[in-house]
Amino acid sequence: MLVELGVRDLGVIAEARIPLAGAMTALTGETGAGKTMVTEALRLLSGAKAEPARVRQGASGSRRGGALRAR
Repeated sequence: MLVELGVRDLGVIAEARIPLAGAMTALTGETGAGKTMVTEALRLLSGAKAEPARVRQGASGSRRGGALRAR
């Protein structure tokens, strides 16, 4: 189970660590807050192909990572 998602230089997100707990996590926020980039980070973490256009403006690359917990 994914217990934490880390994102850096992806879209509008400079850096974020998002703890994920319980059976469900809901993403809410204003337009432009980065919800799509969080779901993009999850997609990339699962092995999807990265799109260079998603790298934060001015950054040389982006990073994402996750912390897993075995049941």
